[in-house]
Amino acid sequence: MLEEDLKRIVCLHPEIIEDGLKVEQEEYPIKADRTTYRCDLKCKDKNDKTVFIELKLNAGKNVVYQIAKYKTFLKESGRYMVVAFEFDDETEKVLKVLGFETRKINLMEVEKLLNKERNNPKLYQRKSNLIKNVNIKTMELTHSLYSNEEKEIVKFFMNTLKQIVEENMELTMGFEVEDLDIRKKDEYRLLLKSSEFPSDRLVVYNRARKREEIHLMFVPDFSFNTGSTDKKKHFEEFIIERKEIIEEIFDLPLFKARQKNKLDNRLEITCQAWKGFSRVYVRDLMNWNHPDFIEMVSRSLFDFIESIVPIVRDFYNTYNLKS
Repeated sequence: MLEEDLKRIVCLHPEIIEDGLKVEQEEYPIKADRTTYRCDLKCKDKNDKTVFIELKLNAGKNVVYQIAKYKTFLKESGRYMVVAFEFDDETEKVLKVLGFETRKINLMEVEKLLNKERNNPKLYQRKSNLIKNVNIKTMELTHSLYSNEEKEIVKFFMNTLKQIVEENMELTMGFEVEDLDIRKKDEYRLLLKSSEFPSDRLVVYNRARKREEIHLMFVPDFSFNTGSTDKKKHFEEFIIERKEIIEEIFDLPLFKARQKNKLDNRLEITCQAWKGFSRVYVRDLMNWNHPDFIEMVSRSLFDFIESIVPIVRDFYNTYNLKS
C-alpha cells in the first residue's frame, strides 16, 4: 500500500482508527521557531476532544521525534496518536512511556476497503489548506513513452508544484523558486535556491527514460556545465559515512546512484554531473492523474526540505564551508 492511499482511506473512513472519530483537517500547520511542521490529521473524537494523528505504514524510531515536535510546539490541548500497520518494538514502547497513543490497524482489512472505494471521487478529496488557488485537472493517459498527453500531465504537475511552493514559502526554510527548466530530452527540473546555500540547489526532477520516478534532490555546487567537484565528493562521503542515521531520518534505504538492485522508493547519492542526494518517489503516471496526488508530493517535498536542511548545515560545519 502507498502512503497516500493510507491517508485517503483513513480520511474517508476514520472509524478504521476509532469509532466516532471525525477528520477536521489534513496537513495541520504547527509553527515552530524556524519552520512550520504539518501533522497528518487533526481530528475530533466522540467526546469532542482534539486528536492529532501521524500516519505511518511502518512506524520506526523517527516518528517519536516527529510526534514529540508537534506536542512541543502546539498550543492546543488534545490527544497525540501514531497510527500504523506495524511498529518497531522499541518505538511502540517509547511512545507509550512518553504518553503518546498508538493504534495498530489491519493491513488486509484496510486494503479490502481501499479497493472497494477506488472509484469513489470522495476518496481523492483532501481536507487541507496546502493547495489554495490551484485548479487540479485530470487527463487521459496513453501507454506510449511520453506521448503528447503524458507530456502535458508532467508539465501540469511541475507547474502546479511550482505554484504550491510559491504559495507556501513558510514551509521552504528559506528556499524559493528559481526556474522551471524543461529540456528537449523530456527532462523536467523545478529549481529552488537559497541565500543560505547560494551555490547549491533543491531540484524536483523527472525524465522520460524513468518516467515513473520523481526525484526530490539536494545538489551541492549545482551547474549544468561542470561535473564532479570536491564539494560534491565531500558531500557524498559525508552522506555515506552517516548512512544509518540518514536512513533513520528519512525512513528509506540509501543506495549509490549506479548501484544495481535498488528498491523503488529509496534514497540515492552521487557526486556525478549536476546531481546529488535524492529522495526518489516512485509512482506510475496513472497515480499522477489522481486529483490529490500533487498535494501529497508537495507534502513530501516540504518534509524533504525540513529533513535535509539540518543535514546540509552539519555538512557545512564539518568541512568549514562558507554559506
